[in-house]
Amino acid sequence: MDFGSSHARARIHLDGECLLYSSGDPVNRELQAAISYNAEAMRAFQVSLNGKRICVAGIGDDGVLTTNITYVPIRKRRETRLYVGGLLMPQNEHVRWKQLDLRTGDEVRLKIVESNVVDKPRVRFPRDLEAEARAEKRQLRRLARKLGWTLRKVRKPKRAA
Repeated sequence: MDFGSSHARARIHLDGECLLYSSGDPVNRELQAAISYNAEAMRAFQVSLNGKRICVAGIGDDGVLTTNITYVPIRKRRETRLYVGGLLMPQNEHVRWKQLDLRTGDEVRLKIVESNVVDKPRVRFPRDLEAEARAEKRQLRRLARKLGWTLRKVRKPKRAA
């Protein structure tokens, strides 16, 4: 698709369709969100499962990009999962491209690439800083109990009048 502008154009992919975008032209929100992931070359993860490409994930210059496989053999659950996601720091948003259950025999391939075209994340949600702070406090209390430490609150000094 050509937006017919003399402005510099960027090639983007949106849901498998290759589009050309001219920076001065109006676009819908979905297209604009995809463009933010396709501005310039970035480190990206190209992830394949059993020879089939499942996503190309990238977050640009400021954030965290992660791919992991977990196996949980507890309580009669035998879950093996693949997760591709990250954290966009300027927006303070978590993003997720894929979360899949894996089976014995599955082959996962991760290729680190430089790309100016990445897939749009399927899920985006803001960080919950209050929930993170509560979780950190719970973890600190557990660790203190384990180590036999006593935690105490420090009172703020009274302001002099």
